Amino acid sequence: MPVSALQKIRVGVATFTDPRETAGVEERERYNYSCHRSLLRFLKSQGFQPVDAMAELRPHWSGSRLRRSSLGYQGPNANFGLGRTDEVFRAADFLYASRSDCLVLGCWHWTDSFLPVRLQIHTNVPTALFCMDDPTWGGTVFITAVSASMKETAASSHALTSRRFKEDWNGLAAWIKGVGALQQMRRASALLWRGTYSLRLEHLQDDIPHLKSFIIGDILQEDQTTLALRAERILSSQPRRVERMLQWLEANKAK
Repeated sequence: MPVSALQKIRVGVATFTDPRETAGVEERERYNYSCHRSLLRFLKSQGFQPVDAMAELRPHWSGSRLRRSSLGYQGPNANFGLGRTDEVFRAADFLYASRSDCLVLGCWHWTDSFLPVRLQIHTNVPTALFCMDDPTWGGTVFITAVSASMKETAASSHALTSRRFKEDWNGLAAWIKGVGALQQMRRASALLWRGTYSLRLEHLQDDIPHLKSFIIGDILQEDQTTLALRAERILSSQPRRVERMLQWLEANKAK
């Protein structure tokens, strides 16, 4: 189902490739490009907002400007995927500046594992590895190797908890919804309506600093009497407002 949030989840996307000039290079890059475009289309169809690092680094591959019969292979610089450290740093700067909520790495074919590891380190957001279930290409081997490298280096908690998806579109969408919502909560504020603590019982008190350290950007507190007084004013001066709210709840099958 499409995401129905006020703010779309921003998904950073990047594709990697083997930088070596081996046989079938042009076919490989066209395969990488095709898989990357399929991933972008899926993310848009689910209501996410892709942040495409390849559109930034490979503008000559984008959209209708790509002429399949005339592109030709012109050495490592003609590759579609990221294959060099300097490209990874440029992609990381772009994804970081674009405030991506999470990162999906296109692992369609083999490359050096340290390249996606570097990108994850420098973006430092929840990361998923995605490949197609196609034995013709090395995607399955690649996501296994990269996942092992990320967990071995464990440069951050996001590297340690990175996820692998082998053409599991539904699983990827569910993961993005979860981590994306959490990332947006970390930039948001919550308002707590409350009264005073009873008898200073510690187990009744919220650990505000701890909550702010992992789940929410800021927590604002207001005494519950403010809410009660405003409700009394609405009841006395705007009774129709309450009736409209009840009608809205009934119309939307609230129970």
